[in-house]
Amino acid sequence: MIRRFAERLLHTLARDDEDLVCSPAGLWQGLAVMAAGARAETADELRELLGVAGPVAAEAVRELAVRREPALAAAVWSRKPMREDFRARLPHVGYGGLDDAAAIDAWVHGATSGLVERLPLAPDPDTSFLLVSAFGVREAWATPFEDEDTEYRPFTDARGNRDRVPMMTRKVPAAGA
Repeated sequence: MIRRFAERLLHTLARDDEDLVCSPAGLWQGLAVMAAGARAETADELRELLGVAGPVAAEAVRELAVRREPALAAAVWSRKPMREDFRARLPHVGYGGLDDAAAIDAWVHGATSGLVERLPLAPDPDTSFLLVSAFGVREAWATPFEDEDTEYRPFTDARGNRDRVPMMTRKVPAAGA
């Protein structure tokens, strides 16, 4: 299911002249949380997009939550309490009030084993519902990068700030690409 979603998503988003960083698994998981509680036309649309909805979506989210690698986690924060039947379908999803930004950031930090410190943007007062899907992978390179292969290059973060940051680089022969 996730692979089909990823193929369609990346085909839609990818442009030959742009770099792209995207987590189809994380996006699928977040939408599957929504699909678990969706009804009627919304459930049908999410089922068409994701391949699941309702209790099947809830079970798929649960299966992702109990895996160790890659680490996938989801949480919902809202200004009003979530329906009990929704929460019961998704016991591995975190829930909380939207007014505690520190708690949200602490969840993000914990869910990613410290790979992500906090949300890139704080919810504004008009936000009534926030769904966060965290995806973290901690891997080692098969061939490690040497210190001299690190170059400072421009990077734009989620807030739109541009900075020069260290990036690993390696020249790869055309035959090895």
